[in-house]
Amino acid sequence: MFLVKVGRTYRKLDNSEDISELVAPTIDPENSIKFNPEIKLEHEEWFYIEIDDDHKSMVKEYEDKFSNTAGLNDVTKEEFSRIDLIFRKVENDGLVFQKITKSKRMVDKSILKWLGNLKRVERTIIDNGIELKSENDAYFDGTDKLYFKNFRTIHNLFNGIDDY
Repeated sequence: MFLVKVGRTYRKLDNSEDISELVAPTIDPENSIKFNPEIKLEHEEWFYIEIDDDHKSMVKEYEDKFSNTAGLNDVTKEEFSRIDLIFRKVENDGLVFQKITKSKRMVDKSILKWLGNLKRVERTIIDNGIELKSENDAYFDGTDKLYFKNFRTIHNLFNGIDDY
């Protein structure tokens, strides 16, 4: 199950298929660096911050939504086009996050898709969709580390993160 944030409201986004873009990334000590705004990451690297007890609430807000999903309504068609964030629980009580910006919303878009086996192009029309990136914006490891690529992208998702 995926949860979404629409403005200040949380909703369920039930999906029978697994979405491969919303999975825990492979992170190890070789590709993770303690956050420093002066450092530029290489392609496969991730920044991390260690969340202390005073700042646990910035992730707990999202964790708590999975404790009582029965209390959340399904996202409506009207709300779908206003989703700001998609997140889900992954192994080891981790969480992955993708921020949805205007540029990722697709309304009345045509896409050409190459059908290699037929050697031709097919046109697909998307009435109301969201483009998912192949990489998440943030990943919480379930214990005390929040990983991310770009601080500017995630700073408004986590209250108190500016303290780091």
